[in-house]
Amino acid sequence: MQEFSLNHLTDTEFEQFCYDLLSELKFVNLNWRKGTGFSSSPSDRGCDIECQHTHEDIDGAVYLETWLLSANTISKVYHQIKYREP
Repeated sequence: MQEFSLNHLTDTEFEQFCYDLLSELKFVNLNWRKGTGFSSSPSDRGCDIECQHTHEDIDGAVYLETWLLSANTISKVYHQIKYREP
C-alpha cells in the first residue's frame, strides 16, 4: 500500500486543504483568518480557521458549535490541527 503524505504542502496550501476538508465535512460559516484579504496572503500561524458545526441533542434541540482551528506545519515533517474552545 502506498503511503499518503501532505508533507509537500506549504503552510498556506495546508490551511487551504483543511478549509476544503471542513467544508466537505459540512462545517458552516467557515472563515479562513489569513493575515490580509489577498489570496496570496501567508498563513497567520494563529487561529487559522473559524467555523461552526451543527449539533443536535438527544432531545432534538439543534445548535451550532463554534470551532477555532490552528493548522500548522512542524519542521516540515508533519502537519497538525489543533482545536481550542472559543
